[in-house]
Amino acid sequence: MTLRTKGAALAAATATALLLTACGGSGDGNDAPIAGTDQGTENTPEPEETTTGDEPEDTDGDHPEIELPDDVELVFDWDTPEDPDEAAALQNARNFIESIALGVVEQNPDHPLYKEYSHPTGNAGNHARDQISMWVDGEWTMHGTDRYYNPEFRTLDNGESLVIELCMDESGMGAKNATTGELYEGEEDPERENFLAYNLLMSPAVHDPDFWQVATAEMVRGADRCRE
Repeated sequence: MTLRTKGAALAAATATALLLTACGGSGDGNDAPIAGTDQGTENTPEPEETTTGDEPEDTDGDHPEIELPDDVELVFDWDTPEDPDEAAALQNARNFIESIALGVVEQNPDHPLYKEYSHPTGNAGNHARDQISMWVDGEWTMHGTDRYYNPEFRTLDNGESLVIELCMDESGMGAKNATTGELYEGEEDPERENFLAYNLLMSPAVHDPDFWQVATAEMVRGADRCRE
């Protein structure tokens, strides 16, 4: 399967029905954010048409490895797909997720890296910025392990974009104060599910059909297919 950029921008714009859903949290600004989940997105502004992420600087696949602190680990538990489009899209979905974590640990909601993997027609850039901001605003950073697994692929009817449905286990991720390093010791909600479905709409970059970007992102807590 070879996907082309013809109509990719329109496909991404049309598919913004896959908008991010909020996944809980107190919202008072004092509690540590729930690791790996998006909060406070109900007031996310409509995505603006910009050139951000439109022309990736490096499109040959040789992006530098994203380095996180020793106490932060993102585990991607899957094999590389045989289909080249699925493999390329999945790799950049991973890069997008890692770039959000990098923005958190570097305390930068406007980190340039996640913008490289965000398609300009969707909500992905706002999604990344909102996630990072929830940590930064509370002066928290990550501490622990997130695990991503069980990717499934679905091609949209127009044949231009892919939906990647991942599972995420956040049970091993916590938070610590970004300045003092003090670990967050808030009470756990026994009713809270620690696994989520993380659905990403992937579209080819407008000026490079071989470089996949995240157009929209959606998280669903407690998705049945992610139970293990």
